[in-house]
Amino acid sequence: MKLLRSPWLLRLAVVVAGVACMAPGCNGDVLSDSTFRLWCGDVLCDWRLDAGHVKRVPTWHPDDYGVELGDAPTQISQETGEGSDCMEFSAIADVAAESQTSVEVDFDLDGVADYHVPIAQTGWRPAKALIYGPLYAKRLRFIVRKDGPGRSVLAEIRLQRVTTCTGSRVQTTGLGVGAACDADQECGSGICCGVGSGKVCSACCKDQGRGCATGQTCAYADVPAAEANRTLLPQLCDPGLGRGKKGEPCVDAADCASHACTGVTYARPSDCPEAGALDCFPDRVRAGHCE
Repeated sequence: MKLLRSPWLLRLAVVVAGVACMAPGCNGDVLSDSTFRLWCGDVLCDWRLDAGHVKRVPTWHPDDYGVELGDAPTQISQETGEGSDCMEFSAIADVAAESQTSVEVDFDLDGVADYHVPIAQTGWRPAKALIYGPLYAKRLRFIVRKDGPGRSVLAEIRLQRVTTCTGSRVQTTGLGVGAACDADQECGSGICCGVGSGKVCSACCKDQGRGCATGQTCAYADVPAAEANRTLLPQLCDPGLGRGKKGEPCVDAADCASHACTGVTYARPSDCPEAGALDCFPDRVRAGHCE
């Protein structure tokens, strides 16, 4: 991990960051407002406050403002569709070791972090790390969290797409039916079915002839007409025939013997203005379970 120790270089780095585009996609940036400039009252406009409190405070220079994470736990996050399987994380921060300030990434949006790294105690000197994520890493949730007492002030938290990563990829496990995947071992069902970036965890895989009992038919989930415009669907055994037992995956009540399917969610692109917008259709369905 290389650190810029020269005050002059630090000042130049922050000035350049300050005039750079703050929107995702600019210069390979994955996150919005990486320098914490945009405030809506007492909270950051582009970062969601998940827990605790934040405050706008001076950073390395009295006229350069950032964000202080307050009482533990405090957590801010962003969901984005601008990610990549190879990204560089960088931070300019002043954090005490006892603050336990860290960065987490949830690549499959299941609410469980797949990657975790502490923010180094560098005293405003930039620190960097590469994140070699799964192949389907475009959509992710990026989290900054403080779990202990002590100072935790951030001047810049940046995530950028880069072209070269080394070592092992971040591994995801136990993914539910409908989650994007790259290999069987990532799925709770043990079946990752599809081609290229179109793979999803499924109950079965028709092309590979596995997952269903004798007499059952493996087919793509039959979703309600109102949710039919999508790109990725899981495969189920006998979907729509009312044969699913309690606890088995489903996407519609017609999949279940009980005619009750709960827990189905539809993932939408992160740039959707709001759920249900006419020009923003779902692009992935996560199965629920039969009651």
